[in-house]
Amino acid sequence: EAWQPDATFFELIRERATINAMLAEVAGEAVAKGNVTEKVKTQKQIIGDCLAGKNDRPKVDNWLPGVMAFPFRSYGSGICSIATAARTARGVAQTV
Repeated sequence: EAWQPDATFFELIRERATINAMLAEVAGEAVAKGNVTEKVKTQKQIIGDCLAGKNDRPKVDNWLPGVMAFPFRSYGSGICSIATAARTARGVAQTV
């Protein structure tokens, strides 16, 4: 069985842009745009509903957030030390 995000995972993510990008991944761009001004808690609930197939949301299986993937995929254009390190590592690997 694939990794599944739990409540702790979502508690650690607080940035609205990140949650909205994750919502777009699991529920689609239209749902994310339609909920962009909703509270982060509401957007997290919709993601959870999609992952569980609850509240008339189609179930999404095997979702892996970019922050858990390898290579790391960041959400948004902000500075992130993990994303910067991943880009640097890819650059070094490509020159070897």
